[in-house]
Amino acid sequence: MFRYYWVLLKLLITIRATFLLMVHTQAIDMLASIAAKTLVLAAYPWGMQLKLVVTSGATLVVLIMLAGLAVYKPRGMTPYGQRKQDERGKGIADRLGTRDRARTQR
Repeated sequence: MFRYYWVLLKLLITIRATFLLMVHTQAIDMLASIAAKTLVLAAYPWGMQLKLVVTSGATLVVLIMLAGLAVYKPRGMTPYGQRKQDERGKGIADRLGTRDRARTQR
């Protein structure tokens, strides 16, 4: 499970971006086939080329955002992470309590 919200958010953004980029490869294949069949630059669909540039720019923004999210690591734990942290804290407190009791009994 995920202990922090930023890890879950980063995973969801990565999955969505990967899916969109896989869909985006269809446009690249289409432009590549047009480029292979034509010799004149006027035959290129300029709208499709603009779409590729805009999509590539948006992808760059998403990658920068994901890198920033990985470095910044905002606070906030999921309920699962909070529960695990509480369990770990109780385990440490119990171990420290038994050590203190053992020392006082000596």
